[in-house]
Amino acid sequence: MSDDERIEREVLAASVEWGLNPPQPGSGIAEDAYLAPQAAETVLQAMVAEYKWLSEWVDLAKNAALAAVTVEVAQAANAPRLHQIALKQTADEAGAKLARIDLPNDVNVQQVLECFAKLQRVAARKPDVYL
Repeated sequence: MSDDERIEREVLAASVEWGLNPPQPGSGIAEDAYLAPQAAETVLQAMVAEYKWLSEWVDLAKNAALAAVTVEVAQAANAPRLHQIALKQTADEAGAKLARIDLPNDVNVQQVLECFAKLQRVAARKPDVYL
């Protein structure tokens, strides 16, 4: 049985246990190692559907962050100066693209982005699977 199959069985078991004895709000069920990642994925999909600007902003932020880290890695590795200059220019351009994106005024953008990042981390969790 693969790890994914084991996780799916844990999700089913946790679901049955939840169905037999639904926990009270605030009981910590949102931290369930097997249910929370799938639930987070559902919320992420709803956020992307609701906030049309979100996907573009996240893509631009990813590009800008990776470009900035690339510059730092090149500097730490003592890459040739010409490469560092070119990488810095690419990073500056990526940052400028991110800064130019038109964000809505009718929503707390900071809160949406922080929530999105937190949910990404929850969705990425893969429980340890013990044999």
